[in-house]
Amino acid sequence: MQVKKQEIKEKIYRAAFEEFYEKGFKKATMSTISDNSGVPVGNIYRYYKNKEAIFKDIVEDVAVELSNLFSNCLKIKYLSTDKSYSDSLRKEVLEFLEKLLELSLKNKRTIEILFEKSHGSKFDKFEKNLELKFIENSIYTAELGLRNSKLSQEDTEIVKVSAKVFLKGLETIMVNYSDNEELKRNLMFRFADFFITDIGSRMKLGKR
Repeated sequence: MQVKKQEIKEKIYRAAFEEFYEKGFKKATMSTISDNSGVPVGNIYRYYKNKEAIFKDIVEDVAVELSNLFSNCLKIKYLSTDKSYSDSLRKEVLEFLEKLLELSLKNKRTIEILFEKSHGSKFDKFEKNLELKFIENSIYTAELGLRNSKLSQEDTEIVKVSAKVFLKGLETIMVNYSDNEELKRNLMFRFADFFITDIGSRMKLGKR
């Protein structure tokens, strides 16, 4: 009996996954999920409280992994010279990209659902929250380059804009080259290297 229940839940899950992927959360319907899974709507509610609960089941694990990745990125230790600062930052960024690529390869379509098709769900602001975490860590890292001093308002805005541009660039590469993993990887790492090369001297970090 337990095996049968699991099989039914998996049918619902697979049908819902495709429905969310094709239409997004807001336009997806329980009736279509029912039709495509072969499970009556009334029976679906025995497994999931509502459409939001199904969506959560599909994206939550990946959302947690991404949140942890973005929360811990760019946490470099302070080093005494501009060169070591830039080298440490490059190392952290490249490690972040490696983990992001690995996660995206394993969960490509789930991440698309989470980022592009979650409008109307409780995950609607998930991508924005990742951006805020990345900006917060970028400011923290920039302040290390100023010998743990606070950034000026102007420098803070530069870091915020730079972090947003960096993330948008990565997103553009990942979306436009999703079918060519080798090219996507090369472009992401070249873009990152271009973006952070000599960043310490370009922002005059560590010289105030």
